[in-house]
Amino acid sequence: MMMVESLQEVSAKVMREFVAAGGVRDVRVEQADKGLVIVFNVGSGLNERVLGQARGGVRYFQSFDGAASVLQGMGIVEFIARSANWVPRTAKSASAQE
Repeated sequence: MMMVESLQEVSAKVMREFVAAGGVRDVRVEQADKGLVIVFNVGSGLNERVLGQARGGVRYFQSFDGAASVLQGMGIVEFIARSANWVPRTAKSASAQE
């Protein structure tokens, strides 16, 4: 599980600027403590950053669809998806009904 507290948050607006400049590298969607997060590198550096909300705080997604939609809206169509330890909402509700 990804520990996002140590990563610098970047708003969607700033991430779009990085994408437009061709500086976003190694984009991935993976499980964090409260849901899925988008993690990426900017430029040639190894400093990972996490997509944040407009008013601060990490942006969490409840589905890969939601994260993929945001990335596609930014022009990113290739990314890594890590689903280890992630359980879809549909699987959670199905197991609760049993």
